[in-house]
Amino acid sequence: RVLDFGAGTGILGLAALALGAMNVVMVEIDKRSMEVAADNVARNGYEAKVELVQKLPPEPTDSSSPAVFEVVVCNIPSNTLVSLMDQLVAALVRSPAAGTEAGVEAGE
Repeated sequence: RVLDFGAGTGILGLAALALGAMNVVMVEIDKRSMEVAADNVARNGYEAKVELVQKLPPEPTDSSSPAVFEVVVCNIPSNTLVSLMDQLVAALVRSPAAGTEAGVEAGE
């Protein structure tokens, strides 16, 4: 299970699916970006494998969407990433798990 946080157009989540992920939860707060992501998911035939969520990452106590991800991907501004890091780490399965982020410069 992959969490694509700040999914935007959904490109990272779609890439994860193309590389073999079983399913992806795409989280995006921007309505227009969510619409674009939904369209891209449909164009690529992954509707059954993608959950689109317009909110912050699910909390571990949220029974409707358990926070259990083997991989978290995101490409968001570094200040946002840093401020939400605890939530993103909490969303990961304890082991094995992997995360990747972009746009963080040395010293941030």
